Amino acid sequence: MLAIDSLEEVLQGDEQQGWSQFKDEGFLLFFQQVLASALCQSRIIVTSQELPVQLLEFGTRYQNFGSISR
Repeated sequence: MLAIDSLEEVLQGDEQQGWSQFKDEGFLLFFQQVLASALCQSRIIVTSQELPVQLLEFGTRYQNFGSISR
């Protein structure tokens, strides 16, 4: 199991547009690869005050397992 707490700490943005972009592209690539994989033998739990728009897009595109919700 992998737990990522306070994901908002690695997001960038502003008060008007929200904090919805990753500061480092590595996080985006990690989540994309995990969500696109056909099999995952572990669990990933993520907590955040802000939900990255990119994760919502991946969650609707790759529906192999799991869920992403607000």
